[in-house]
Amino acid sequence: MKRLSLATQFFVYSFLVMLLLLGGVGTFYYQTSSSEISRLIDQKTQDSLQQSNQFISSYLDKLKQTTTSLTQNHLLHRYITTPNEVNKESLLFLMSSVVASDTDLVSAVLVTKQGEVVSTDDKIVMKTSQDMMSEAWYQAAIHQKAMPVLTPVRKEALSKEGEQWVISVTQEIVDSSGQNQGVLRLDIAYKSLEDYLDRLKLGKSGFTFIIDEKQEFVYHPKQSVYSSPEEMSEMKAYLRSEDGKTQGERVLVYQLSIPNSHWTLVGVASLDELYMVQQQMLLTFVVAGLVALLISAIGSALVIRIWLKPIRDLQEVIVAVGMG
Repeated sequence: MKRLSLATQFFVYSFLVMLLLLGGVGTFYYQTSSSEISRLIDQKTQDSLQQSNQFISSYLDKLKQTTTSLTQNHLLHRYITTPNEVNKESLLFLMSSVVASDTDLVSAVLVTKQGEVVSTDDKIVMKTSQDMMSEAWYQAAIHQKAMPVLTPVRKEALSKEGEQWVISVTQEIVDSSGQNQGVLRLDIAYKSLEDYLDRLKLGKSGFTFIIDEKQEFVYHPKQSVYSSPEEMSEMKAYLRSEDGKTQGERVLVYQLSIPNSHWTLVGVASLDELYMVQQQMLLTFVVAGLVALLISAIGSALVIRIWLKPIRDLQEVIVAVGMG
């Protein structure tokens, strides 16, 4: 086998050294940059969810304050004590004023222990009886010891245009001795939460949803999930995931308990943008590396040729001397 020339050997060795150097530096820079971008996306996701968590908590606190002030109003207690038409009109005016003053509120309903109903929307039908203590939803409010009960989203026929999604906040009404007198319910427009949470940027296909302590959905951007067992099962799979990147999924999942409620905010952030950036970075590194390698190879070839020229000249002289 013919031995490679000295110039060729120098070129091959220098080319291999440059290839290893560029490969090592490029790999290190790619891994470092990719990890930093991933960390920034992770931190951005957590910050967005934390801000949303605080917003929802403040939102619920405002609603609780509204229900509490209504349950303590003297007009409401006067109607419960003396349920005549005059007191009913006064109470209805108060409740209508509260609903009109808050764009998030859709309706307000009072149900007394004896089954009397006062509602700002006469299209709402409540399940009542002369003994309200036997009604399950009524008992649910009482068992909270005069604290608001945040119930899951449901449909209510609240307008002529069709069905509207609402979230209900119910609170027990008690007298001075702590005895049950009735239950007040406020219906909050589902769109209020929907508009805010839908503005969250959690990647191209990311989304958020809210569940209660029974892992029932309070909010989800796709309303079909409430009537589709398959979609609901898919969503509940995220609840079994620990905070962070899920295995086999290009998503980040985080769960945050919403203060002063039984709700949990679940954020599912899509990592499609991260993988797209990583692919662009990899392509850039490969192209830049090949260009740098080509330039280095051409430069090395020229430098080696210049370095070896004196040796070649000497070799020619020695050969000439050897030939006489």
